[in-house]
Amino acid sequence: MDFGKFADAIKTRYEKLASLPTSLLVVDVPKDTLWLTYLYSFENDPIFKTRNEHDCSCCRHFIYDVGRVVALVDGKKQTLWDVVIDDEPQYQKTADTMAELIWSAPITSVFTTLTETSGAKQSRALIDDQLYNFSHFHAKHKREYVFRKDTLATERSALNTQAELLERSLTQISPDALTEVLELIASNALYRGSEHQALVVSFQKLQREQLESGLDASTFAWMHFRKAGPAVCSIKNSVIGTLLVDLASGSALEEAVKRFEVKVAPTNYKRPTALVTPRMIEEARAKLIELGLYDSIARRYANLSDVSINDVLYADRGVQPQLKDGDLFDLLKSKATTVSPKTFDRVDTIGLEAFLAEVLPLASTVEVFLENKHEKNLVSVVTAANPDAAPLFKWSNPFSWSYNGDLADSYIKERVAAKGGNVTGDVCCRLAWNNYDDLDFHMTESTGRGGSYKIFYQNRRSLSPSRGRLDVDAMASGGRAPMPRDPVENIFYGSVGTMRDGEYLLQVHQYRLMEKVDTGFTVEIDLLGEVHRFQSATNPPQGQLVDIARLKVRAGKISITPLMQSTAQSRKLWGLETQNWQRVAALLKSPNHWEGEAGIGNLHYFFLLDGCINDGNARGFYNEFLRDELNPHRKVLELVGSKSRTAETVNQLSGVGFSNNGRQQVIVRVTGRTQRVLKVSI
Repeated sequence: MDFGKFADAIKTRYEKLASLPTSLLVVDVPKDTLWLTYLYSFENDPIFKTRNEHDCSCCRHFIYDVGRVVALVDGKKQTLWDVVIDDEPQYQKTADTMAELIWSAPITSVFTTLTETSGAKQSRALIDDQLYNFSHFHAKHKREYVFRKDTLATERSALNTQAELLERSLTQISPDALTEVLELIASNALYRGSEHQALVVSFQKLQREQLESGLDASTFAWMHFRKAGPAVCSIKNSVIGTLLVDLASGSALEEAVKRFEVKVAPTNYKRPTALVTPRMIEEARAKLIELGLYDSIARRYANLSDVSINDVLYADRGVQPQLKDGDLFDLLKSKATTVSPKTFDRVDTIGLEAFLAEVLPLASTVEVFLENKHEKNLVSVVTAANPDAAPLFKWSNPFSWSYNGDLADSYIKERVAAKGGNVTGDVCCRLAWNNYDDLDFHMTESTGRGGSYKIFYQNRRSLSPSRGRLDVDAMASGGRAPMPRDPVENIFYGSVGTMRDGEYLLQVHQYRLMEKVDTGFTVEIDLLGEVHRFQSATNPPQGQLVDIARLKVRAGKISITPLMQSTAQSRKLWGLETQNWQRVAALLKSPNHWEGEAGIGNLHYFFLLDGCINDGNARGFYNEFLRDELNPHRKVLELVGSKSRTAETVNQLSGVGFSNNGRQQVIVRVTGRTQRVLKVSI
């Protein structure tokens, strides 16, 4: 047998693999397994025979060093052992056995070596006084694969990481996200986006190549990581990459860009353009036209003549003629003739269902005590400007609603709940603000039992002696602003019964002043369902503590003493004076729960008030209302909804609204045979 022919074939094969445009790689086969597989591929067991040229230490070190090498061609593994050796069946069998072993193993690393050559072409040995020449496996390596001993491990790890990052980038970044970011950059809607354009374009080109090839991300990454370069491979870990990954994972465009801007933009940066692209707009418009909903986008304030009498729980006698459909006597059908009215000499609390069934049927007039805390409860009912427009929402009628401040449901409590905070305790103190300042909530318990205890960020995981806790804490990590731009904090006590007798001082502390825009904060103190609200138009200076209120607990009862100017002074909201009684024109459920509807979404109750005029232009609709077919276009429609404003008019259905998904109360005065004042729990 001519081993030299086998060795030359392996050398030629290695040179061919090394000349390919892709990198040499190695598979996950232990060196000893590789060597033993090689030895046992020969017909005679080498353990029981004299040594030959094919099993010398020179060839063993070559196999250790180079035997696991592969290259990827068109995504298929090419091994060192894919050779044809004419007239040498024994060596062909060995080559085939080694190729099969390498084929079955996964790629684990790039190929690296410490020496410029492996093996040797020939060696000489003196046997029985005769000099013999022996052939061996041998190869010369390209410089890109040769490293010094002190740097080899680091260089190999860096190259492997480069390939792994490219695989993850290809997997985690979607083509749609790339297109979206490039459109944002083109429309100048991304702060300093042009600085990242070349990187995004390069990665997009590479990803398109991968998708067109049909190769999986891992195989493609091993083939192309060197050519792509470190920046493109690691795009997912770059600042623009975090935006791409956020968008690919389904994050809302607005929130994803905000997170990007926090990293790259100054604190006072204001985005000049909307976060939608021309392509997104055209796709959304085409979908609306396809569904016959394009004419449903224009909105106006609803008025009483739009509303069927069948959808009214109560209507003041003066407005009943304005209602459409049905018989005015429909309003009398549910009147309870067996109810014995009584005079209330104090404010009693009554559940909403009991109020609707037992009190409202006997009322000739109903009034709501409009409080300052109702500012966020102000609501307008809105309908389609085109009376023949197709239903835009998940329900079949064209009506929607908009709370003050452009919220579908506007409660700080819900912001706290969304962060995982407790909103059902007997005592819940909530702090909310709208900029990047790092405000902190402090509650100091002075119970006369061994001094005082302060609840604040340093012990947020601990219960106080009175079982209070800070369970939502908005932190500014490493000097950066908290995210997102609607932070809240929450201190709660589950039960007044566990609170020790004494005084509890609630304060707001300015831990870090970050900016001077969007200032102001709101504190809500919810005591057994009664909410006390405190507002400031400014944030405290750096390091300042602001006293909000002092709570006093004695014998299981709790009282409050305001220390900051409260919002209890009368104010004018939507044309009405607060801290005053306001006449109810009609009481409705929210349109998603009107007659014949399936009741999709939260149920709200709207007390529509005489003379209540929205002092702005109500938002036309919210994404949460829209039909499911429109979900893919929610980013554009979010903007459309914000721009789809009602025209100003005095003929509108506006008042105060309450969602039934929380503990809320409204004080009403009902006049019938007698006058009574009730606190209605909704």
